[in-house]
Amino acid sequence: MNVLNAETLTAYEIGSKNRFIEDRLQLNFAGYFYRYGGFQTAALSVSGNPNVPLFEDLSVPVRVAGAEIEMLYQLTRDDRFGLNLAYTHSYYVDKSALFASLVAEGDLAPLAPGQENALIPLVTANLNYDHYFHLPRGSTLIFHGDGRYLGSSEGHEDATQAASGATSYVRIAAQGIGDLSLTWIAPNERYSASGYVRNVSDNRYITSRPLGTETAPFTYSPTQYEPRTYGVIVNAHF
Repeated sequence: MNVLNAETLTAYEIGSKNRFIEDRLQLNFAGYFYRYGGFQTAALSVSGNPNVPLFEDLSVPVRVAGAEIEMLYQLTRDDRFGLNLAYTHSYYVDKSALFASLVAEGDLAPLAPGQENALIPLVTANLNYDHYFHLPRGSTLIFHGDGRYLGSSEGHEDATQAASGATSYVRIAAQGIGDLSLTWIAPNERYSASGYVRNVSDNRYITSRPLGTETAPFTYSPTQYEPRTYGVIVNAHF
């Protein structure tokens, strides 16, 4: 049985918030460094040795270093652009004795120094745009477009799976997702109606790929991102 240590967090962050061009341009910057003590993994696969449970929880220190940039630009009275960029580098340090023993026994593929934590994209980005249409009698129509980029990320595999070429089964490639919406707002703002399309391109990419047993290393139960979804929302305030 593996006893998990208490998880602790010490966080350091520095940033700046700025407005330019008569408050039409907003630029925010931030950098951070997190020190996790006893970071608890969620069921890391260690299926290579039948004497070890198929899944094991590990408690090891983790470091997370990153930076974020947020921009909001009011191009005209009716047009607004937004951009968010984020860089996140997370990695294990001072791996526990259990972690090291699993690697030594061949039950877990060794991690290179500074290897990123599982399934955390190194780079993410979000670009959005809003346009306001002023309709007769005072109502408003708002168009919103949103695009997201997720960098590639890696999972973990044990020695048996790695030797069998399973690495491609736990790697999630970079992905792009887009959403659209159109919102009508009544002149008195008591009523509104929105129509939306999420995941416009119907990108059903795999968000996680847990591998199978030692007898079937390429058997996995993937989780997919939600499909293209349409919807309507109606609001009334009394």
